[in-house]
Parts: sequence; structure tokens; C-alpha cells
Amino acid sequence: MPYKCPIIILFAITLVSCGKQPKTEIQAPFNYTMEGSGDTTLIFIHGLAINQTYWENQVDEFMDHYTVITLDLPGHGASKLTTSPATVEGYANNIVEFVELLDIQNVVLIGHSMAGNVELLAYPQIKDNVIGVIGVDNFQELGEPFSEEGRKKIDSVMIVLKAHYKANVMKLFGELFSPLTDDLTRKRVTEGFVNGDSIMVTQLLTSIIDNSQYERSQMKKLEVPLILIESDMFPIDRSALKENCLAGYKIFTIDSTGHYPMIERPEEFNESLRAALRFIKSQKK
Repeated sequence: MPYKCPIIILFAITLVSCGKQPKTEIQAPFNYTMEGSGDTTLIFIHGLAINQTYWENQVDEFMDHYTVITLDLPGHGASKLTTSPATVEGYANNIVEFVELLDIQNVVLIGHSMAGNVELLAYPQIKDNVIGVIGVDNFQELGEPFSEEGRKKIDSVMIVLKAHYKANVMKLFGELFSPLTDDLTRKRVTEGFVNGDSIMVTQLLTSIIDNSQYERSQMKKLEVPLILIESDMFPIDRSALKENCLAGYKIFTIDSTGHYPMIERPEEFNESLRAALRFIKSQKK
């Protein structure tokens, strides 16, 4: 069984326990686990109301050839929320701080759902460290600034959600599942939302919605192709990607899965991820 080295929030440690030569003591911004020792580092960033355990199938599959890092964003899993409100921008800064503290090179960012926006915001600050950006079931449609009417509709939905969170949260997120999503996945995801911190979830949802208005301009800052691993539930606006991914884009589609392909169809997901990593390697030549 490989040794795991989780880092508890704001608890100073050295890197000796992970088999690395220490440069200094660090204070990590969140709980994380590091496996493997490859020259390329895969950083898996989870989506809203879940945690790093959703990447377990990928850790087992890729740790023999890569350094694999999974993490609990603040307010998720074993990471406490240390700042309020919780925001996409705050999480992006956490990722930047983490990469800089550990001085990680040859990074591939892999972000599910909300974490796609986290990646877009983090990338310009650490682009010299990053060789690839992969989104998982996100960016099917790129956001644009809201109309006044659109803003009012969103605000009214958030008012109801905040007032009656448990009664409405899964109504709002009912499209996360495909007809073929298994019962265990449905239960796992539903419990994460229903039993999660309602204040944090609504704060983050507001931040995600607000941030989505600027996806097109943020995407134009990518100097590497954007790679997307998508479920087949929703159509993809390829024309928007072509217009805004100035360095190009590539899409891998997984059939018969919902919003969580990494746990719903792990073998197919891992196959797509391997192909994505080969593509990234080809771009470096």
C-alpha cells in the first residue's frame, strides 16, 4: 500500500515525510494527498460539494507514471473554510499558492465542474509551471454577461435556495444525473449536497454564476490548448470554444454518463485522460 501524506490545513510540515527533499517548512492552504514521483504532476481539483475521494480511481491508475495530487478545497472534505465568503477566485488563489509553495513544475491541472473556472483564474498566475489544462464536464456552453432580466431570475432562485436549502438543492441540481447513473453515485452526490454547509454551497454557487460571465475572456488567456473530457448529456458549443480558445481545444466524450464520469465510468474516463495526456505531451515537442 503506497504511503499517503495528507497535509492538514495551516499545519506546518516539511516535505521529508513525502519522500521529497525539503527546502523549507510550508503551510498548505488545504488538505491534500500526493502519490507517485513522476516528472509530470497531475493536480486533480474537485467540483462543488464533493471532495478528493472522487478521484480515487485516477490515483490508482496514474500514480505509477506521474506525481498525482488530489486535494480538498477549503470547506470540503478535511479542509476547513478559513475565509468567507467562499469564492471561485479564492480557490484559484489557493491553487496558485500551493503550486508556488511546493515549486511544482510540469503541472497538468484537471478540474471537474466548478474547478474549470478555478483553473482559468489560476492559470495566468502560474502558466510557467503549467503544461496542460483539462476540464471535466464543464464549458459545454460559455457564459456571457447577464441581462437585467437574467440577473433578476438568478437572484430569485438564490433567495429561495437560501431560505429552503435542503428542500430545493437537489431540485436545482437534478440534471447532474443521466438515466444510467447508478444508485450509489446518486446517493453519494445527493448526500454531499444535502448534508453540506448550505451557506458555503450558496456562496460558491453565487460565485460560480457571477464568474461564468467572464469565461470567454478568461479562456483567451490560455497559452495551451484547452482539453475537455465531457459526458454526452449536453451539446457542446464548439463554435464558442473555437472563437475563444486561441491556443486550440480538444474534446473527449464519454457516453452514457452523468456529471461525474470519473466515478460513473472510471475505465472510460481513465482511457480519455490517458489520451489527453498523450496529446499534451505531443504539444511540448
